[in-house]
Amino acid sequence: MLDEAKASKQTVDPQSLQFAEHAIEAYEKVLELNPDPEQIGNLDQDLARLALGSAYRQKGAVLFYQGDLDSALSAFDASVQILESVQKVFEASISEHESYRRYLVQTDEYLGTVYLSQISILEFKQDFEQALLVYQKSIDAFGKCISHGKNSPDLIIQNDILEKYCQPKLEETQRRYDELTGGN
Repeated sequence: MLDEAKASKQTVDPQSLQFAEHAIEAYEKVLELNPDPEQIGNLDQDLARLALGSAYRQKGAVLFYQGDLDSALSAFDASVQILESVQKVFEASISEHESYRRYLVQTDEYLGTVYLSQISILEFKQDFEQALLVYQKSIDAFGKCISHGKNSPDLIIQNDILEKYCQPKLEETQRRYDELTGGN
């Protein structure tokens, strides 16, 4: 819905914010259930946190598009906090579960994207000093995305996540950062 609104330069359907909020509520409910990891493993909890971080990212994107910058920043901050915590879990788990690599690479991409959204708001608010710090976080996240996925035989990682998102976003973010800093 947000992509359609942006493409047509129209207001975003109010349901898009409701959908994001419903997703947040649903994933929080999953996490509140706190099932026994011995019975289902930790992956369900980890994936619920990844999805929760993504839902906050989507909520922030809708709020940003609607012009509610402070609420958008709050949603993006929640997204970052959740995604950074699950990123550490996926990093630590790859040696035991190679399948976690895809989730790690997705988490890196989501973080880089959230940081880009934060940068847009910070630049609009003319907080350039903070924006430069967040640029570095975004560059780092996209760099990790590429590093974590570059040798993977997983075609989703290679063709969808790295090629379509992380590599072009890293290049664009680095270019914008270099323009602002004069390449320093």
